[in-house]
Amino acid sequence: VAHCWEGGSPEAHVVNDISLGGAFIHMQPLWDRGIALCFVLQPASRQPAGLTFRVWGRIVHRTPGGVGVRF
Repeated sequence: VAHCWEGGSPEAHVVNDISLGGAFIHMQPLWDRGIALCFVLQPASRQPAGLTFRVWGRIVHRTPGGVGVRF
């Protein structure tokens, strides 16, 4: 799960195809390519409790279902 801040409270978004180089984040509305962002990744199982990763990335791809982010 990726938690992104869009001006209000953070919203959780499903993450697919995560690797060392990037991930695909399912989100609406879609952000534009080239935007740099910082988000928090958290395992969907939330085990162990409190395990999170703060990650910087840049949007490099958009589809109707979400965005591809390069770390």
